[in-house]
Amino acid sequence: FFRPRTLSDAGWFISPLPDALAAAAGGVRAALSSSGLSGTALWTMLASLGLLIAYDAAEAFCGDPIALLQRSRAPVRWTLRYAVCLAVVLTALTRPEGMAVEFIYFQF
Repeated sequence: FFRPRTLSDAGWFISPLPDALAAAAGGVRAALSSSGLSGTALWTMLASLGLLIAYDAAEAFCGDPIALLQRSRAPVRWTLRYAVCLAVVLTALTRPEGMAVEFIYFQF
């Protein structure tokens, strides 16, 4: 982007970018639909990813999130604990359609 000598050359350089981003988004959408993920499973996965990012952010800015949670008031602690338990249950219940869930040590 910084090599072109004029602004119009720079515009020509980045003009294919929206089409490339749209094609990439279409590829991601096609990959998700072919994997069999339902809308609920996808939202659960994205929420879990958001929680992991929030945990890392809390760790970066506030120190140990577990110690911060232990210092907080009881209603906050219990609400967060119940939310994590609910997230685990929802993650277990929202699996792709037709996917068999085998016992974890089935072939051990």
